[in-house]
This record gives sequence, C-alpha cells and structure tokens, in this order.
Amino acid sequence: MHREAFRWPVCRMLGILSLLFWTGCIAGNHDGRTEVRGSVVMDDLPLATGKITLIPVGEGVAAGGDIVNGTYHIPPDIGPTPGDYLVEIYSFAAIGKKRKDTLGNAMVDIPENIIPECYNSKTKLRVTIADQSNKHDFALASDAS
Repeated sequence: MHREAFRWPVCRMLGILSLLFWTGCIAGNHDGRTEVRGSVVMDDLPLATGKITLIPVGEGVAAGGDIVNGTYHIPPDIGPTPGDYLVEIYSFAAIGKKRKDTLGNAMVDIPENIIPECYNSKTKLRVTIADQSNKHDFALASDAS
C-alpha cells in the first residue's frame, strides 16, 4: 500500500516534466525567434553561393545564413524576431583579378562581391518577419543600381 501511494505522485511528476520537455522542444521555444527561408536568383538564375543577412529596422534581432544553390534557410534557433528588416545579400567570386599570396610566391585570385551594392551595403531590400515561419524570395538583377 505504501509503495503505491508513492508511485502515483512520482509518475505524475515524471509525466508533467516529460510534457514540459517535449512541448519546449517541439514548439521550438527560441526566445521569440522564427524561421526564415526562401530563394535567391540573379538574372533569373539561382545564386550558387552567398550570404544573406537580416538587419532590424528598429527593434529586433539580426540574423543570417548561407545561400546554396539558390536557396537559404535560417533556422529558428538563430533566426530573427518578428519585425521589419533590411536585407543584405553578398556573393563572392573570382573575376580574373589576381595578387601575390601572403608569402609573395604565387598569384592567387582576388574574390569580389558580384552582387550590386543596392542589395547589400546600400540595400533597398526590406522584409517584414512574422511570428511564424517566413518565406521570402529575392529576384536580383546584375545591372541594378
């Protein structure tokens, strides 16, 4: 009898702790941060590689991620909080310029940003991040100013 009286409170407590643990993991308790994903094309072609950064316009948390084969995904654990954001997109490639390596022996490519500055250092791109998953696609033009 004594054993059974002890078993129910312990089982109930383990059940509650288990529920709290799984609720936190499944619901994605990430301090108000949210997931963002989408595509990035330039001149109608997927951007092979790059970086995307979301910079808050007021309150918010900056976030960013990699662009691979024209898509990006910023998971909720490092994602932005809801609000308005400026978007910066960069992609670096060797475009024929070279310099000597740090030892001064060999010539190496100098990577340059191939994305017009109106999409990064002087960005005109803006998005509003909601409190749920967000999908934002970007179509860039290499001749934009």
